[in-house]
Amino acid sequence: MKLLERENCFEIINGHYQSVLNGTGHTLFITGEAGIGKTSLIKEFISQVQDTAFILKGNCDSLFSPRPLGPLCDISYRLTSNLQLQLRSDTDRSTLFSSFLTELKDRSDPVILIFEDIHWADEATLDLIKYLARRIDQTRCLFILSYRDEEISTDHPVRTIHGEIPARLFTKLKINRLSLAAVRELSENSKLDPEHVYKLTEGNPFYVSEILASYSPGIPDNIKDSILVVFNKQTGIVRMLWEFISVLPGRIETKFLEMVYPDFFTALDASIRSGILRMEADHLHFKHELYRVTIEEALTPPRRIQMNEKILKVLLENYDEKTDLAILVHHAINAQDREVVAKFSPMAARQAEQRGAHREATRLYGIALEFSGSKGEDLADLYEHHAYECYLINKTKNAIESQTQALKIWEDLGNRIKIGSSMRLLSRFYWFEGKKEEAEKFGLEAIRKLENGFPLQERARAYSNYSQLKMLCNDKEGALEYGQKAIDLAQKINDEEILCHALNNVGAAIYQINGNNSEQLQKSLEIALRNCFHEHAARAYSNLASISIEHRKYEMAHKTLNDGIAYSSQTDVDIATYYMLSLRARYHFERCEWKEAAEIAQNIIDSSDHPSIVRIGALTVMGRLSIRKGDFKGVEFLDEAKDLALSTQELQRIIPVAVGLLEYGWLTKDSNVYSDILEEALRLLGEFSMGLFCEVYYWMDKNGIAIDPKIKISEPYRTAISGKWDTAAEKWRKLGCRYEYALSLFEGTEEARNEALRLLDQLGAYGTLEFLKSTLRAKGIKNIPRGPRVSTKNNPANLTSRQVAVLKLLKEGLQNTEIADKLFISAKTVDHHISAILSKLNVHSRTKAVVEAEKLGILEKQGENE
Repeated sequence: MKLLERENCFEIINGHYQSVLNGTGHTLFITGEAGIGKTSLIKEFISQVQDTAFILKGNCDSLFSPRPLGPLCDISYRLTSNLQLQLRSDTDRSTLFSSFLTELKDRSDPVILIFEDIHWADEATLDLIKYLARRIDQTRCLFILSYRDEEISTDHPVRTIHGEIPARLFTKLKINRLSLAAVRELSENSKLDPEHVYKLTEGNPFYVSEILASYSPGIPDNIKDSILVVFNKQTGIVRMLWEFISVLPGRIETKFLEMVYPDFFTALDASIRSGILRMEADHLHFKHELYRVTIEEALTPPRRIQMNEKILKVLLENYDEKTDLAILVHHAINAQDREVVAKFSPMAARQAEQRGAHREATRLYGIALEFSGSKGEDLADLYEHHAYECYLINKTKNAIESQTQALKIWEDLGNRIKIGSSMRLLSRFYWFEGKKEEAEKFGLEAIRKLENGFPLQERARAYSNYSQLKMLCNDKEGALEYGQKAIDLAQKINDEEILCHALNNVGAAIYQINGNNSEQLQKSLEIALRNCFHEHAARAYSNLASISIEHRKYEMAHKTLNDGIAYSSQTDVDIATYYMLSLRARYHFERCEWKEAAEIAQNIIDSSDHPSIVRIGALTVMGRLSIRKGDFKGVEFLDEAKDLALSTQELQRIIPVAVGLLEYGWLTKDSNVYSDILEEALRLLGEFSMGLFCEVYYWMDKNGIAIDPKIKISEPYRTAISGKWDTAAEKWRKLGCRYEYALSLFEGTEEARNEALRLLDQLGAYGTLEFLKSTLRAKGIKNIPRGPRVSTKNNPANLTSRQVAVLKLLKEGLQNTEIADKLFISAKTVDHHISAILSKLNVHSRTKAVVEAEKLGILEKQGENE
């Protein structure tokens, strides 16, 4: 079918390919619904550049548990023998990825690397995508990734992948449906009514092409019927070939197909001539996944079982160390061979683990548990493996369920070492879920089980885990006591990993109290970096950054976050990356860099995969920022954060939420929103007078709540509360806290007050601005600065109505002179407006400005001319 209305897509792709030719690689995500033409677009582009580039193309398949590194396996025959050997062996994932990157960098000609259907990608493939995309500018490679956006659920890992790649290194290209005009053009030689075709298909190119090919005028069931009509017209030998291929998802190697169906060559020629099957090198596949799914679903259950039994038999007869066990398990399940599933699913899970495919390992261990007849230690081991894999992919609730099952078995068996180890793990998992009571209970019980002469290593881990819990809830004495026990044992058995973990806890506890970076925390980081203890190094960076922000040591926080996020990204410690991103959102929020703060926080909130400790920070930033901007529905973010924070019983989670709700109460005169969390915060604080938590007293004072005079409040809060507005303002200014600086100025002279209003206007703190103006009006003060127009104030990017009008005309594809004629202004004025639009939306092209404006909903709003 002719590719219509795809000129802009080709312009974007060719533009990035030109950058590749000039030496800078780029990643391009091509997305859209099934049948929208992603593959057709890619094929057409390849046909245009195949003589100038080295092309590598792999696919992800729809399996019960996808093949680990499936696309890389597909293209392996075109790679060096060394990389092929690494892929077949148990080579460390980072080494394999590094080798592949090196191979791309060493190519003298430009490379086009294509991974199709990554919505079916395994965990290892997604890690490979992140690894390459973060470093793509080091190559001359255009990395093209396609996926079906309608098959991506809210918790699908592909949804978060864009937030883990620097924005400058990738582009997301959404392919739209065809217009009625395009369907009319395609229907010129058809007897079918184009309006009817358009109504049936809603402009989906695949459905349009199928209907216009006279198969059948229906979607989607009728299109399936039309496929079955084509299928049933074939000879018996051709139908059998198609049936076998339909139960073999993805690209099928002809050598394997010959073993399953020796006569397939007889039917191959007619199948390829019909265009239904396509052959690439030594692999076969249907021209569209819809054909495979339709034919497979049409098989009767006995027929489907029979065909999977035959495929499984061939796989088992040819089983060796190269066998992809995920595929074997897939066919064993479809063949209803429980014995084979039980035998091979744990092996397939371990194979996935070795390749870093932790999501697939989780699924496979789940299958193993469902089909396993194991008992005792073997069953407990399966539960523990499943729990750990769930933990790695942020499914901590599932991790707790499986680890609890393992614990019950170990308790029945009376294995105290395993019982203690299980309890320690449960303590860790419950902490990630934000449940302090359970984390404390299991952490302490683990120590009790492992004391009295049991192996020192497990006992030291239990001590260090409990020290960490105490540090996190600001119990310095407990953190130091148990941390020192762990350090003593670690030094006794010469275990640097446990030593590193324990020093981290002790050092962080000292830094929290004193506000001075401790040598223990630095030593922990040094040990972790020297020994490549990736998780421990990332945790050291996280603690340094968190405490630096709490003490408003922004310069140190900035450097630590940059170093830490770079490190955790390079080593794929994703949970630490997200936690530090939540800290970066808070850093930007406190520095009044609110656009950056909102972008990071919203990306985290949009994913349901993140544990409580990550979500709390993002929700708090988003809630406080929304309220300051005048969107008081932002309190809903704080309400969600409050429930999560209270369950942690940790001041570092509770105080920021309490402060946010106090600020909301100040702006709305509603004391009910903060009463319960403030009561809990004050109970936990007790006699605790650490400077980093004094912000709560500052906002209590603003709400007119009495503060115990015995409490020692640190600067600059003490000066601000005492009413010395000028001194407080200067202290805030030196710290770089512009919002608090403005609030202190507002308490001063008329000149200072007007400067405060101007600054709040500049920051976009319209909620605070209007509240302070209302207080002035209530006092009878009339000389109040006007501020921005309502239309500009309510715009998400602070665009004026005229700038919105220019954007709408940009969306229509008009040039500057045409926009000038429409709006009765000069072309030069249009150019100024466009420059301002690009700056406010933080983009570098007109096309991206339109896309960003649509995402923000700006173009849906009507504005007045200015």
